[in-house]
Amino acid sequence: MLQLSDTIERKFVDSIEISDWEIETESGWVDITHINKTIEYDVYKLNTLNCSIECADTHIVFRDDHSEVFVKDLIPGDVIIGQYGKEIVIGVTKTDRKEHMYDLSVSGNHTFFAEGLLHHNTQTTVAFLLWFTLFNEDKTCAILANKASTARQILARYKLSFEYLPDWLQQGVVEWNKGSVELGNGCRIMASSTSSSAIRGESISFLMLDEFAFVPTNIAEDFMESVYPTISSGVSSRIIITSTPNKMNHFYKLYMDAKEGRSEYVHYEATWRAVPWRDEEWMRQTIANIGEASFLQEFEGNFMGGTDTLIAPAVLATLTYRTPLVVSDIGLTVYEKPIDGHTYFMTVDTSRGTGNDYTAANVIDISSFPYKQVALFRNNSLNQYVLPEPLIGIAKQYNDAYMILELNDAGEGVANSIFFDFEYENLLWIGKKNGKFSLGSSHSALPGIRTTVSTKRSFCADFKAMVESGKLIINDFETIKEMSTFVRKGITGNRIEAEDGMHDDIVMSLAIFAWVATQDFFKELFDSNLMKNIRDEQRSLVEEELAPIGFFSHIDSEEEMVGFERADTIKPEEFKTWDQI
Repeated sequence: MLQLSDTIERKFVDSIEISDWEIETESGWVDITHINKTIEYDVYKLNTLNCSIECADTHIVFRDDHSEVFVKDLIPGDVIIGQYGKEIVIGVTKTDRKEHMYDLSVSGNHTFFAEGLLHHNTQTTVAFLLWFTLFNEDKTCAILANKASTARQILARYKLSFEYLPDWLQQGVVEWNKGSVELGNGCRIMASSTSSSAIRGESISFLMLDEFAFVPTNIAEDFMESVYPTISSGVSSRIIITSTPNKMNHFYKLYMDAKEGRSEYVHYEATWRAVPWRDEEWMRQTIANIGEASFLQEFEGNFMGGTDTLIAPAVLATLTYRTPLVVSDIGLTVYEKPIDGHTYFMTVDTSRGTGNDYTAANVIDISSFPYKQVALFRNNSLNQYVLPEPLIGIAKQYNDAYMILELNDAGEGVANSIFFDFEYENLLWIGKKNGKFSLGSSHSALPGIRTTVSTKRSFCADFKAMVESGKLIINDFETIKEMSTFVRKGITGNRIEAEDGMHDDIVMSLAIFAWVATQDFFKELFDSNLMKNIRDEQRSLVEEELAPIGFFSHIDSEEEMVGFERADTIKPEEFKTWDQI
């Protein structure tokens, strides 16, 4: 939102550099760097219950909602922010005088306290960028934001700060446009929206990314993948990324990696507690006005989902992810390698492999409690004819993991291929007996489970209960990101799916596991005789149904194989070993 401080121009006639002087701000005592003498302004007198000041007509103070207002526009009864709480305006009077005013420049802040009130100072958000371009040569800088207009506003502040510099500090100006600036020393600044191609081909020495959490996830990821290697290759390159939290997206990952020492970024955060006049009463009132979830995100800097997420926002905020041991080209992310003697469960949500939705396969260690996510396969380019091989290869690596597939769309074809073509014995067949789900115990059993509106609600309810009770350890960042955008929709909230433009394939794979873990047959999976009986039953069913069609008893030549694909031409056992990944 454009504020008064973004548009007003203070005309200075003199500037004095100051040292060893401090002033109190919302974040504590800071250094005053300059006192700037302005042109003459109309003098107004402002009186509140506890304060009285004389100032310019366009002097900026703050209403109690922290919005900016000129002193000349205040009326009796207005509430503004004081040093020790809210102040009620008693009167605003225009005097018959015009006088020079004195504007303070302070380090790292836009506001300061004077005469008991909170005031706005000269904009300094781009002070570092100003220094960088003044005291370097031939450097290209970029200001990118979620909106091009926001980036241009930041550039406008840079230009205004440049104009206020004494002549001996200023460089010559070659270009002075709305979206770009070039100085005589060869330094250049451009302002644009953040996109994967915004600065492609440019050699950037200084990059400022503003409100990066509000850049769409796919654009943010493409941008960092394509641009960061070029910028980071420079010895003196600088990157500053700022944003209000906005769920668990790419900015969340950048911030958490910095906070936990997984990257070279330095993290910094500021919450409402840094503002002296904000107390517990202010917090309670604000929560009452905007709701707890919004307060935690806007004022606590809390990365969580919205109020409609399936998983409670407070639980989402506690989830952490691990650095993977292995990330393979086919989309396999490994957090724990298989352990001899452990039992693993693999649930698969399939896709058509057309580049849109993903096939997601979660590998869960069920040997101990709580259960643990140890690997994730995620790929949106492999179709149903190719998928069985990598899925079986992963399952075999994890001690012949039990596998269950979601059968909608391409899922049933993949499941049938896994069981019949590749003869993977630990694929679970699910049927119903006496109204209860059971393992392959009827002619209606299927090689997995179909998702309907009612079963999806059951899956999601079990998943919510499992995560919120701490019975499932999530290790993967992409999983947490999906959970933060997996929401209830509709008037009644009965429709549960990903937010528009987001995915829920990983979450649904885990939801299927959560449902399976509540079924009576889950504990029976450890009975090897039961699994053998189920496999024998399925084979006999297939033979009964297909016997009337007839079988070839033998094939004597390769010519007789025309039109048939040899089952032994694809060998899942040749899937890469851990040493080869």
